[in-house]
Amino acid sequence: MIHISNKKVVNMNEFKEVFNQLKDGKHLVIVKDMRKRSIPQNSYYWSVVVPNVRKGLYDAGYDEVKTNNDAHEVIKHIHLRKRIVSKYTGDVIDIAGSSAELSTPSFNDFIESICQWSAEFLGVVIPSPNEYVSKEFENWIEAIEHEVEA
Repeated sequence: MIHISNKKVVNMNEFKEVFNQLKDGKHLVIVKDMRKRSIPQNSYYWSVVVPNVRKGLYDAGYDEVKTNNDAHEVIKHIHLRKRIVSKYTGDVIDIAGSSAELSTPSFNDFIESICQWSAEFLGVVIPSPNEYVSKEFENWIEAIEHEVEA
């Protein structure tokens, strides 16, 4: 793994050591963004996506989905499902993966998948981050104007 900070390789010795161990020939190098989800992504997920899904599930008759954590568990089960297969019997167990382990790009894909599913399955259109911020800003301006008038 290569660590880059301010557009410079931080662990250059480790980087060189790995490449020096390669034999002559062609090698495929894969570059993957390993950064975990960002704070703004996480904030949007917990303040916009999860509450909208919770309300949509509840309104669709899933009465046991009462909290944001309940909705988060449902989301993980649907969108981060992992299959564990017994090498002896072939039996399969489905488990929910972890959203905390997702990289920044993977978390974007996760949110996009939830928004599409929510619109199709629940009939709930989740506002994009820009739409949400714009609406919050409008509400804030209206509140200030209301205070000034009072």
